[in-house]
Amino acid sequence: MMRLPSFDVAIPRTMPELLENLRPNGLGVKIMAGGTDLLVNMKQGFHISRRLVWPGRIEELRHINTQIGGEISIGAMATLSDVAASDVVKTSYPSLSKAVLSIATPAVRNRATIGGNLCLDTRCYFYNESEFWRSSLGGCLKLNIPTHGTGDVCHSAPGNAMCSAVSSSDSAPILLALGASVEIQSAQGKRIVPLSDFYANDGMRFLNLATGELLKRIILPVSRYGLRSAHNKVRSRQSVDFPLANVGIAGVVEDGRVFTYLRIYVGAIQSAPIRVPSAEALLNGREATTVLIEKGAEEAASCVKPIQNVGGTVGYRKRMVAMLVKRTLVQLLTSARD
Repeated sequence: MMRLPSFDVAIPRTMPELLENLRPNGLGVKIMAGGTDLLVNMKQGFHISRRLVWPGRIEELRHINTQIGGEISIGAMATLSDVAASDVVKTSYPSLSKAVLSIATPAVRNRATIGGNLCLDTRCYFYNESEFWRSSLGGCLKLNIPTHGTGDVCHSAPGNAMCSAVSSSDSAPILLALGASVEIQSAQGKRIVPLSDFYANDGMRFLNLATGELLKRIILPVSRYGLRSAHNKVRSRQSVDFPLANVGIAGVVEDGRVFTYLRIYVGAIQSAPIRVPSAEALLNGREATTVLIEKGAEEAASCVKPIQNVGGTVGYRKRMVAMLVKRTLVQLLTSARD
């Protein structure tokens, strides 16, 4: 039986108190959002922390509302169920609501948060195993085990200088396609950055967060007139499982058949969601015939580089990317405006 290590939990009630708890203190402090991923990983010997900070009592981190300028603000501690059920989200961006509803199970969505899903740890066959099993390999780039090895090897891609563990967030690709930004807070102040700048394609250091910083909220821009968006994914089972590939696409359809302003993001293939501008360029401004859509889907698949470190073969996952992009583009043509 895997047991949780002992730890303390801090439950701040204000933002200043939360930020004070995040100051480095030698305890290995970590934020616990819903805990649906973090606590499981702690049982497996990852994220050794003697203190967790749970911000769930801070109301401003749970709010979902429309700002004065028309932007939508989603607090990082809003649960996935709250995001999916929000009238604000369903009215302005129903594709986000549908994407969130595809995550895990109702019980998990009632606890897991949108911020936690965006910050979901990267995954890999060689990493997401028991501590005993990992020790036999001598560690890896993502998890150094000094008593067993140097931890300077990527077992799934020997010779790689960076960890190749895979991003598994289902909300990230569609939020990226919609042009979302995030507000990051620390004791020194706040900064707002595009969500695309929040990620790095490195399975070990996949979030651009400094020590003491936290994801405070997600900001969705005012929807462009005529914008449509959709999300699709494939996984081994129809629930619970992490995605083998997922796609978020947003764009405008002019005259019923011409794509413009397309943004295509593919997730669950590399260590960060990947934008495919060459596929966008192929499709934008041209009549969306069946042949053109198939070419755009194949171009998207040619741009991603899966590694054999999660379920499905490399060839299968590339084919699934083409299938998902094609399916999602067809949905954009036939859907109502977001």
